[in-house]
Amino acid sequence: MKRKGTISLLLVICLSLVLSACARETKKEPISLEPSIEGSLEPVHPDETVSETYGTRFSLENALARANQTKELGRGLTGESAMALTNAVGAIQGTLMKQDYQVKKLEFELAKWQLREGQITQEAYNQTKSAYEKAVADLTAFWDKFGISD
Repeated sequence: MKRKGTISLLLVICLSLVLSACARETKKEPISLEPSIEGSLEPVHPDETVSETYGTRFSLENALARANQTKELGRGLTGESAMALTNAVGAIQGTLMKQDYQVKKLEFELAKWQLREGQITQEAYNQTKSAYEKAVADLTAFWDKFGISD
């Protein structure tokens, strides 16, 4: 009888240890994001701040505008040179659109997690979702118009 009581007591102790371990949430340290390289860069021209170069000159919109400008400059070309330029500019534009989509997709995936964890507001989530949906639409529209000259 004493042995059954000891075994029962051990079972109760083990069960309570297991249940208490399951009930206890472990507090995880938040993952900190790496700082932007922008803060460590020096201006490349005296008339343009780092912020202007990094944020505007190196933006998707500016890169696509420069690609279109390059395409316009090549309008006088004929034959293989014209095809080569058209294909090159198309590849550059497609790469930029694809990279923008990939970044927006990753930002959206992160926002889903952050919303679930209570780290961002519904409004911030909705903005990230809208940016992702726009990137999907933009890449799809580009893809549908894209062709390869040969």
